[in-house]
Amino acid sequence: MHTDNLTPSKSSSRKAIAYVRISTMKQKLDGDGLNSQERTCRDYARYKGMMVEHVFSDIISGKHATRPGMDRMLDLLRQNPSEDYAVIIDDISRLARDIVAHLQIRSEISAAGGELLSPSIEFSDDPSAQLPEKMMALIVEQERINNANRGTSRMKARMKNGHYVFPAPPAYKYVKAEDGSGGKILVRK
Repeated sequence: MHTDNLTPSKSSSRKAIAYVRISTMKQKLDGDGLNSQERTCRDYARYKGMMVEHVFSDIISGKHATRPGMDRMLDLLRQNPSEDYAVIIDDISRLARDIVAHLQIRSEISAAGGELLSPSIEFSDDPSAQLPEKMMALIVEQERINNANRGTSRMKARMKNGHYVFPAPPAYKYVKAEDGSGGKILVRK
């Protein structure tokens, strides 16, 4: 954690927006990612003397720059140019998991009058100070690529073992495999 980002602000009336993102609906159903990210953003805002007025969320891969929640947030910023909004994200990977998307979103937030903040990384508008941010954006992009490759590899291995890895087609359903693998097999309804 960067200590520069944790310097308490003096009493401020600055408004903040929290942006939270997870990649899949399964993450929403099986985890608490959106809520925990929002809590981190709210805690950080409070520490910096700001009040979160809006929370925007997306359930979509970070490789995409265009997202419904992000678009609504950017619209709010553009419609309120006189407001001094801080846009708070939990971590750089929540903004984007693609360097091109990261740079595009970062530019759009700035152009709309927002200032991007996070408790885990210091963002700067000074081009000479942006190297660490860009390197982190490249690292999270590579993590996304590696995750996708691992998922594809596992799916292929399961298929080679005789498992159907896609959603059940009509007239079929999944049942727990009796081979002790903990997996499911496809059977006729």
